[in-house]
Amino acid sequence: MAATVVRRLTVAKTAHTMRSVARDLGMSLWSVQRILKRNGIKCYEKKKRNLIPNAQQETRKKCCVQFRKRFRKKDIPSFLFVDECYITVQKSFNHQNERCFGKSPENIPDDKKFKQLPKTPLSAMVFAGVSRDGRTPLVVLRSGFKLNQHTYKEECLD
Repeated sequence: MAATVVRRLTVAKTAHTMRSVARDLGMSLWSVQRILKRNGIKCYEKKKRNLIPNAQQETRKKCCVQFRKRFRKKDIPSFLFVDECYITVQKSFNHQNERCFGKSPENIPDDKKFKQLPKTPLSAMVFAGVSRDGRTPLVVLRSGFKLNQHTYKEECLD
């Protein structure tokens, strides 16, 4: 019985809670907690993160290295850093309802430890810039806005 409890909470493909395992196996919640404690398994909150592919991580690293080689400290006052981000409308992530179980956080696989955030079609783009002299006002672009080099120059930078 203890092996089934441990397997359902740590290895199973579908997410289970301690209460659902206790209910399915006809046990009390306290028995499930005691089994987990005996096996050294703790309850951890899932963390929220955006998943970045390895190829994109390598590209970012190369760009940062080139940036450091190309510019000096005295060039920094003339920089304007701009960025845009999509704000999506979706169900909010409540980390208290999403749990994962394991002996230590390092031993828990990433697909169980992290909550993936899917992209949704209901979104808006927010654009802003920061320089040494201050920041630009926020620009909110309409939903369904497609970004390419021409629209970036015309809509965002203006």
